[in-house]
Amino acid sequence: MAVPYEIGSQIRVKIKKLLITGLLVQLPDRNMGIVRTREISWRKEERHTWQKEFTIGRQVDAVVLHKRERFLELSLRLAEDDPWLRVVDHYQVGQLVEGVVTDVVAYGVFVEIAPAITGLLHKSLLPLGAAGKINDLLWTGDSVKVLIDSIDLKKRRIGLSMRDLRQHRWKTLDGEMAADDDSAKARPTTTPQPGMHHALARLAEQRPRSILLIEDDKTQRDAIGHWLQQAGQLVTMARTAEQGLALLDTRIPDLILSDVGLPGMNGIAATEHILHLYPGIHCVLMTDWARADGHQDEIRSLQQRGVHFLLKPLLPMDLLDLFTMPRDGGTGTRGNFGHASSGLSLPPDPVVRPNVPSGLEIRSTVTAEMSAIHHQLAKMQRATHAAKTVLFRLDMSQRQIQIVAERGRRRLHKNALAHLIHSPVRDVAEDQKSVCVEDVEQIEAYVRYLKPLLSFRSCVGVPLGQELPHPHALFLFFAEPNQITPTTEAFADATALALSATLEKHLFLARATEMQRDGLLGTFTRSLVHEVNHHLSPINFALESLRAKCEEVDRMLDDDPSRVRKQMSETAITLGYLSQGIANLARVARQFGRMTIQDQEGMIRVDQLVKNAVDLARDTIEETPIRITFRQPKQIFVTRCKATQIQQVVVNVLINALQQIERFRTRDGGHIHVWLARTVRGARTCIQIHVEDDGPGIHNRLWERIFEMGFSTRPQEGSGMGLYIARALVADIEGRIGVEESHMLWGTRMVIELPVRVT
Repeated sequence: MAVPYEIGSQIRVKIKKLLITGLLVQLPDRNMGIVRTREISWRKEERHTWQKEFTIGRQVDAVVLHKRERFLELSLRLAEDDPWLRVVDHYQVGQLVEGVVTDVVAYGVFVEIAPAITGLLHKSLLPLGAAGKINDLLWTGDSVKVLIDSIDLKKRRIGLSMRDLRQHRWKTLDGEMAADDDSAKARPTTTPQPGMHHALARLAEQRPRSILLIEDDKTQRDAIGHWLQQAGQLVTMARTAEQGLALLDTRIPDLILSDVGLPGMNGIAATEHILHLYPGIHCVLMTDWARADGHQDEIRSLQQRGVHFLLKPLLPMDLLDLFTMPRDGGTGTRGNFGHASSGLSLPPDPVVRPNVPSGLEIRSTVTAEMSAIHHQLAKMQRATHAAKTVLFRLDMSQRQIQIVAERGRRRLHKNALAHLIHSPVRDVAEDQKSVCVEDVEQIEAYVRYLKPLLSFRSCVGVPLGQELPHPHALFLFFAEPNQITPTTEAFADATALALSATLEKHLFLARATEMQRDGLLGTFTRSLVHEVNHHLSPINFALESLRAKCEEVDRMLDDDPSRVRKQMSETAITLGYLSQGIANLARVARQFGRMTIQDQEGMIRVDQLVKNAVDLARDTIEETPIRITFRQPKQIFVTRCKATQIQQVVVNVLINALQQIERFRTRDGGHIHVWLARTVRGARTCIQIHVEDDGPGIHNRLWERIFEMGFSTRPQEGSGMGLYIARALVADIEGRIGVEESHMLWGTRMVIELPVRVT
């Protein structure tokens, strides 16, 4: 279709059809156009109730956006309120602004700097030294800092640039950081914040939702899944409806986001099936407008049951609307889908998790392990109808049986634990042989030391894997005799394998943490040798000078006593140099020793610990153009934890920042700035350690992935273990660590948050 209308022109159109995803309108030349739901109004409330406001045959004003397939795409909201009319009030050439990448093309990048205001960053105006393909440097959804290079209101174009970004880089840190040269002292600029950035920040403060994403297209699945994870949500992915339905047998999510055009069972049929089984769950379907138009009746029926629809191709703002749209299919009743599963009958998780904002999710080495164990025991108990399930551990050094976890209402008599070493529990754990007791009354002698633990009539016990440092045994207890079936034994064996995997993963993490710490020590050992030699040289010269001065004083006492006082003053100065050199040497030794000693938990000065970590990292880059600065706080920061544990975390984050800068600017170097702050999270006071760099930035989709085991943005160099271990160590004390903000080709700020504990 030839487009006789100029982009941005306003025309009068007639509504021909109310679609699920917007309006089908007739243009003055009798061709057809589409108005998406989000283009109907700037006000979110009106976008939720628009079907009540518009009727077929009504004429409305619309602005031409662009051509989409065989139709023009138009906007009603631009006709009523054009943000471009206020551009000159908010923006000027040379201004530094923040935006979100909406599209990457061969010649540049389109960046949304405010709702409906998009500018072009031409590839020729990328920072000098930003090597690589443009679609490797910047991805859709990335946050960026850009300078306004030109404004053309008539053509509705804004030109953007990153060429001179560096001179603006450190002006944002409370005015304390200056750029690398005096020419950077340009006039101050203001930075309008785009709605997307603020919305994501608000979303990060909410409770994370669990989301099941069903999408057969891998590219779409990865893009949507990564964005939701970046937004702090807990995402599970499936390729088909059948796979998604199978996942519901293990966990009920807060939201199911499904494509309509799935292979096999399509998304509409799958959603109807889900709503039949779990009427309280919130479902959202994704489709293109043509397919939605072909399923009008089915979709309207689902809409009346609270199902929402998103039109492809999706934009980040479309997904963001999920978190505020009403639950009732557009009737106006408010409610967040995070509470949609409140009426389901899943048993409550016995593990109490700390209340952590979604943007920086934690994976505790203890809490996550115990959560997985309890979940596996609960699942087995439901499947076998056991009265009690217990995971035992045999402490080989003490020859004692311990309880790791239990599930079920029957109370265990803990005073019977001392005698379990003579019971079938020991046989299963140590001999690695399963036992099956059909009726305890028929073999009283065999179970006489197990019966005092709890009341039961039959039981089955299976061993866990042999790779664990201590043998484990899993037992299922039943209230009635003869309850053990082949299915019961199969469930017990499968659960034992799952529990073994969970415990082995925890063991691997502990060993990997120690190995990674040894690797850090190797890095710092080279720095230690350099620092020792660096400080020994002036000490040696000072000692030689002191010896010579002492001999001179001895001669003066005989030849010229009047000169002794002057010589003693010079000697005192030399002694001062010597004392300072020894103090520096002692400081380096203490810093290194802090990383080598496995200390116990105790009260620590976090500010001093961070300063030591900064000094250690600084020693490793002495011959590079990278600077590390630490803003010494005016107050002290104290909490109870292991000093080595937190220092390893800080060092890992610093080394990650150093490596990113080295990869981004090999010759020009860069800057890392570290500071501390105090904040309140819920009812708990927390200490925040901020680490900001001017490296290449982290793609929004990778904000969570960089903390995954084995993932590295430098696959040929990095092990992918440093940040994974850092998150586990922080989570071990119910803290959190994550990317606070990152702008591509500008830099990243990471935050380590520690709860203040004094007892």
